[in-house]
Amino acid sequence: MPPPPRDPGKRARARVSATQGEPVTAQATARAPRAVVGIGASAGGLKALQAFFEAVPPGSGMAWVVIMHLDPERESRVAAILQDRTPVPVTQVTGPTRVEADHVYVIPPGHDLAMLGAAIRVLPRGDDPQHAPVDLFFRTLAEAHGANAVGVVLSGTGSDGASGIRHIKEHGGITVAQSPGEADHDGMPAAAIATGQVDLVLPSARIPAELLRLRLMPSPLHVDAPPADTEAQLARVFAALRGSSGQDFRLYKRPTVLRRLERRLRFNGVRTLEEYVPLLQASATESRALVRDLLISVSGFFRDPEAFGALGEVIPTLFEGKGPADAVRVWVAGCATGEEAYSIAILLSEHASTLDDPPQIQMFATDIDEQGYAWGRDALYPASAVADIAPERLSRFFVQEAGGYRVGKPLREEVLFAVHNVLRDPPFARLDLISCRNLLIYLQPEAQEQVVGTFHYALRPGGLLFLGASESAGEGGLFVSAAGRQRIYRRDATSHRALPRLSAADPPPRPGVPPAGAGDGRSQGFSYGALHLRMLEDYAPPSLIVDESSQRRPRNAENGSVSKGVTRARTRRPWGRRSARRRRRRRRRSSDP
Repeated sequence: MPPPPRDPGKRARARVSATQGEPVTAQATARAPRAVVGIGASAGGLKALQAFFEAVPPGSGMAWVVIMHLDPERESRVAAILQDRTPVPVTQVTGPTRVEADHVYVIPPGHDLAMLGAAIRVLPRGDDPQHAPVDLFFRTLAEAHGANAVGVVLSGTGSDGASGIRHIKEHGGITVAQSPGEADHDGMPAAAIATGQVDLVLPSARIPAELLRLRLMPSPLHVDAPPADTEAQLARVFAALRGSSGQDFRLYKRPTVLRRLERRLRFNGVRTLEEYVPLLQASATESRALVRDLLISVSGFFRDPEAFGALGEVIPTLFEGKGPADAVRVWVAGCATGEEAYSIAILLSEHASTLDDPPQIQMFATDIDEQGYAWGRDALYPASAVADIAPERLSRFFVQEAGGYRVGKPLREEVLFAVHNVLRDPPFARLDLISCRNLLIYLQPEAQEQVVGTFHYALRPGGLLFLGASESAGEGGLFVSAAGRQRIYRRDATSHRALPRLSAADPPPRPGVPPAGAGDGRSQGFSYGALHLRMLEDYAPPSLIVDESSQRRPRNAENGSVSKGVTRARTRRPWGRRSARRRRRRRRRSSDP
C-alpha cells in the first residue's frame, strides 16, 4: 500500500485517498462529467503528468483517466504521486467503475482500461509485444463519449496513442499533444502530431486550462437553428477554402459543416462566423486545419465485421467467368488511410488463392485527403490498428516492423493510391466492385444522387456497391440489394444510365497558376485528368504528365487532376520567331523609297 500524501491539508477536499483499494464512488455525489479526458504517457511521462495535474483546477466538471505503460510485475505508485499534486480525488482502478466529474482514474499494472458507456472496465493485458494500451482506451473512449471525448498524448517512446487520436477526432472529440520540444521523450507526441489529427500542441502545464476554456465557452454557432445570415457567411467560408486548398465543400450537409466550424471557432476564441471569415482568409494554417476537420480521414481494418463478413460471402461472384487474362477491378472511393482498401484486398486474395487459375486483382484507392492516402500508400500501421485482425491473416498479409505492422509487398502491389474527387473527377470504368463507406452521409441529397449515379455508370452490369451502415443506394432502380440487411447492392443489369454531369464548380485559380485551358492551344473539352485516369487503369504503374521541358505544375492545379504531379502539356507558341519576322517587315518598310 502506498504511503499517504505528504501534505494531507492540501487535499482537504479530496474525498478518498490514492490507494489500491475500491474505486472512488462513496461519499461523492454522482455527477456525469462534461468531458472525459484520456491521458496517455510512457517513458518520461510521470514528470509531464505531475505538471499536468498541478494545473487541473477543482470543480472543472471533467473526468481524467491516466493510461501509462507500467511494469506488470511491480506495484504502481502513480496514483499516490499524482494525488500529491492535485486536490482532485485520484484512484487506481481495480474493477468496473462509473466515471464521475472531478475525479482522476489511473490504470493498474498488468491490465488495460476500456470505456463502456459511462463506466471504465478493467481488462487483462494482452501478450502482444507491441502492446498499445493508450490506443485501446482512446478508441473505446471515442465510441462511448463521441464529441465529449478528449485524447491527450504526453511524453513517451513509440507511437502508442496515434491511432486512438484519429478515432477521437473522427467522433468529433478534441485531440491534444504535448509540445515535443518539452517532452523528455517525444516519440508518442510526435507520432500523434504526424497523423494530422491533433487539434492543439501545448506544454503539459497549459493543457488543462485550455481544455476548460473550450468546454466552458458558449456555443458560438446554433447548429440546429442557425441565424438568417449563416448561409451568406458559409458562402464566404467555402470561397476561402476553394481559394486556399482547391476543395469545394458547398455540397456537404450544413449540420456537418456547422459542427466542424463550431470546433474551429472555439479553438480560435471567435464567437461568430462574421469574425471568423477574415481569420480564415488571412491564415493558411487555419485553412488547413478547417479542411482537415471537414475531411476527417479515418478508417479501420475490417470495420463493422458483420458487413465485411457479408461482403466476403458475395466476393466469389466477382470471379465468376474470369480467367488469368482477366482482372477483378475494384475502386475504394474515400479510402482515408487505406485500411478499408487493404481489408478488401485481403478478402479478394483469400478467395483467389482457392482458384486454380485466378484472374488478376486490380484495385484503385482514392481520396481527396492527400495526407490520409499517403499513410495508406506507406502501409505501416501501429499494433493497435491491426488488433482486430485474425492472427492467421496478420501473419500472412503483414510484416512486423519496429513501428508496427506493414502490409506485405504482394498485397501492396495490388492497390494503387491516387487523389480523386468523386464529385468532380471522371470515374474509373469497367469495375466489379466499388466500396464507398461513410462518405455519402456527409453530402447533401443532390450530391448523394450524383455520386450514386457515377458509381452505377462505373460498374459493370451485376457489379457490387458496398456502402456504410447509414447509407443507401437510393430509390432510382439502379441497384438491388445483394446482402439482406447489409448495405451491399448489385447494379441492375437491365438499367442503363449515362455518366451524370460532374460538378462544374471549379476552384478559383491559385496565385501564379494560369486558368485551365488558357493560352495553351488545347481543346476546352479535353481533360488531362481523364487521360491520367485512363493511364492508371490500363497500365497501373504510377505516372505523371509533364510538358516538353519536363516541367510540372503545382498539384491539382486544374480540374480533373488525380495524382500528385499531374500537369497539363503546354504547347509553346513561337513568339520569338514571330517577333523576328515582324522586325524584318518593319525594316523593309522603312527602307522603301
